[in-house]
Amino acid sequence: MSRKIVGLVVAVAFVALLSPPLERALVATMPRLLLAEVPALLALGLIAGSLRRSGPLRFDPNGLASLAFFAGALGFWMIPRAVDAVALGTIAATAMRVSLFSAGAFLGVGLRVMPFVARGALAVYSVAMVFALGLIYSNYRALLCSSFTLSDQLMVGKTLLYLTPVALVTGITLTARSLRRELPHSKTHGRVELRGAETARARSR
Repeated sequence: MSRKIVGLVVAVAFVALLSPPLERALVATMPRLLLAEVPALLALGLIAGSLRRSGPLRFDPNGLASLAFFAGALGFWMIPRAVDAVALGTIAATAMRVSLFSAGAFLGVGLRVMPFVARGALAVYSVAMVFALGLIYSNYRALLCSSFTLSDQLMVGKTLLYLTPVALVTGITLTARSLRRELPHSKTHGRVELRGAETARARSR
């Protein structure tokens, strides 16, 4: 599938998420909002960012700013009061959709140049957030998000706990692949530097 077709599909899907009928359906329950819409927005943004053909962004040569923006946006919209604001207000809902889509897009671009350590930190952060939210929502017996029901909250918590092993395995797999890709490059780069140093010493003699 060509980049243009994928980009068109992503654009149509994002516009559909902004449409009032689908918007009302997704914010009607907590599981739809946190387990369906939020991952969908991040995934669409990630795909959109990965379609960019040129190199890293000028203000983010190592992908670290993209990582910080992604972590900040996701962490903010997981706060119970922010979730309530999304359920009760159109402005907050639109802001969430735009910011999460943008966070995914920036991450899609930044992952190309992000060092292994940063990718590992991203995996740890994601797994920790899934586990922590699952633990809180499944064990807290009072409503954290007043716009939804306690059964919704418990369902989200249990689902996130079930997804924690999946997130852990996925994070380990992707991090290991990233390490395998970087090792040959590091060895080649090291050989080039060594040859350069030897050449410089030979010329100095």
